[in-house]
Amino acid sequence: MVALSIPDLGEGVEQGTVVRVLVAAGSTVAQDDILFEVETDKVTLEIPAPGAGVIEAWSIDAGSVVRPAEVIGQWSPASGVASELPVPVPIPIPALTAAPPVAPTPADLSPAAGPAAARPVLAAGPAARREARELGVALHAVAATANEAPITRESVREHVRRRLQTTASAAPTPVANTLESLPDLSVFGPLSRLPQSGIERATARNLSRAASVIPHAWCTRSVDIAALEGARREYRQGQAADLAPLTLTVILCKALAVTLAQFPRFNAVYDGATHTIICRDYINLGVAVDTAQGLLVPVLRDVGVRSLRELAQALAQVSAQARAGDASVLARNAAGMTLSNLGGLGVANLQPIINWPEVAILGVGALDRRWAAGVDSASAAAWLPLTLGFDHRVINGADAARFLACLAGLLASPMQLLVHL
Repeated sequence: MVALSIPDLGEGVEQGTVVRVLVAAGSTVAQDDILFEVETDKVTLEIPAPGAGVIEAWSIDAGSVVRPAEVIGQWSPASGVASELPVPVPIPIPALTAAPPVAPTPADLSPAAGPAAARPVLAAGPAARREARELGVALHAVAATANEAPITRESVREHVRRRLQTTASAAPTPVANTLESLPDLSVFGPLSRLPQSGIERATARNLSRAASVIPHAWCTRSVDIAALEGARREYRQGQAADLAPLTLTVILCKALAVTLAQFPRFNAVYDGATHTIICRDYINLGVAVDTAQGLLVPVLRDVGVRSLRELAQALAQVSAQARAGDASVLARNAAGMTLSNLGGLGVANLQPIINWPEVAILGVGALDRRWAAGVDSASAAAWLPLTLGFDHRVINGADAARFLACLAGLLASPMQLLVHL
């Protein structure tokens, strides 16, 4: 047996907390299988197996505080396999809960750009392609820095490491905390402190950066969705019990996808270094989910080409995975826009902060049902408040108003939305 020790967790990181142990003692693992996750004050990391073998024993569990070089288990590697754990890379997590990701380049975000003849077929296995997809880089960009063929999962990770190192030195200085030191509040009565988790600290940093770097603006309007809600509830009553529920959030996702197809600038990234707007040719949405770990944003993929039933199933699945702590659904940079629906919590309105590097976010409040005198409830209005947050460097107020008008038109008339299904 060989000892397993904690690898380097990053420059200046002296310790981390084990979030989950994914492989039980006695289990056989293959190379690159994720063994456990460690959360630091900067990011959450996946620790992969260095090769094939059997995990014999662990001396850690969820909540254990670990340090680099600390022995945390024993394993029996297969013949010829290295015994040291490889240097981990950040797991895919949403912009709201992660440190600011590397600024994307046109080569990364537009793998299909340029003449088709100039794009050779790349040799890369399923693991490498999945890694590139979840880390938000194009295989052609990886090929430019990789020295071996075919492209491997480690090639993708090495490309990301180099990008991180390159941009770290050029990154803008973080916004300083200009608040004065806190006064001594203990003179007024007893106090207690609630330490922030690593995820919460990362969230605070990223939201501060987004709020200070992106020139936010908001447009708000309400739309009467009484007809849509009536049709949705009627469908729900006859819906098979084994199908995922058709919620208002599911319909909002579909309506957003239809609207984004007509307004591609809202499904884009702003490259300040080259003063260009990079439009995505696919439609993925981040959907904010309230979990025990805090606000997480799993990604709903290919929303534009999925039916409402497929979207309902997919949303139920990724939401459950996010609540269970499955980081695979929190693919950083994969979403083109985020939806935050707080209507279920009774919020009348909200002004959400954009998830950098996205350029728009939709906040949704609670339905306001109004019954007019002498009007039966079947024909009463149901007003849904919508707030569109947008990056004013990319989107002007008139376009934001048109975007909301298009979205509102789809929600006001089920038939308008039906023709796009």
